[in-house]
Amino acid sequence: MLGTIRRVGQLLDLFDEDHPEWGVTEVARALGVSKSSAHALLRSLSAIGLLEQLPNSRYRLGWRTVALGNVLLTTTGIAGIARPAVENLAKTSGETVNLAVLERGHVIFVERVPGTGGRFASAVPIGTPLPFHCSAVGKVLLAHRPPAEAQALLRTAPGFDRFTRNTITDKRRFQAELEQVRRQGYAFNLMEAFDDVCCVAAPVQNSLGLVVAAVGLSMPTYRFERHRDYYVSALLAATRRVSAELGWDAEAGGVA
Repeated sequence: MLGTIRRVGQLLDLFDEDHPEWGVTEVARALGVSKSSAHALLRSLSAIGLLEQLPNSRYRLGWRTVALGNVLLTTTGIAGIARPAVENLAKTSGETVNLAVLERGHVIFVERVPGTGGRFASAVPIGTPLPFHCSAVGKVLLAHRPPAEAQALLRTAPGFDRFTRNTITDKRRFQAELEQVRRQGYAFNLMEAFDDVCCVAAPVQNSLGLVVAAVGLSMPTYRFERHRDYYVSALLAATRRVSAELGWDAEAGGVA
C-alpha cells in the first residue's frame, strides 16, 4: 500500500504549469510503469476528483485539488486568530457565531461559538457540509471566488435543492444574489436552510485582500427582524478585526 501511495504522489507531481495535461502513455513512461497500471492510477484518482479526464482522453488536475489547497490556506491558523473576535461577537450579540470555509461547493463550518445563555445553536454540526446556495456564509465565500472558479462550482453544483419555501433554487436568481453580496459586502440567509432561522455573514480577508473565510451570525427570525442593522454592524466590525489580524488594511486596500 505504501508503494501505491508513493506512486500516487509521483503521479500528482507530474502536473505543473508547463505540463498541465498528461496522457496514459506519457504517464506510464514518466513513472516507469505499464500502461495498464498508469491507466488504473489515472482512473482511480479521477473517480475521487483529484484528476479530471478531458474529452481528448488526457488528464488534468481536478477541482478537488483546488478545494484541498483552499482548505489548507484558509484554515491554517485562521480559527485561532479569529477566535477572540468570534467569541466577543457571540458575547455582545448573544447569538451563535460560525467561522466557515468553502470546499467542493459546500460550506464547512470549522469553528463555532454558541450564543450566550443558550439562546440559539446552529443545527449543523461542525464539519458537516451544507450546500452554498442556502447559507449566508456560502454566498459570501462563492461571491468572492474568481469568476471562472465560481462558474465552475455553479456548473458542477450537486443541485439547488429546496430546504424551505425561501430556498433559492434558480441559478440565475442565485447569481444575481451573489452580485448583490459583492456590492454590499455581506450576505443574508432569510430562512433559506431552516424555517425560522436567519443568518448574516461577511468575508474575512488576508493580507492580499483575498477572502479566506466567512463569519456568520445566526439567530431566530423574530430577533433578526428586530435587530437586523445591529447584527450587520457588529458582524462587520468583527470581520474587520479578524482581517486586520491577518494583515489586511481596509483603508489602504493592502497589507497593514
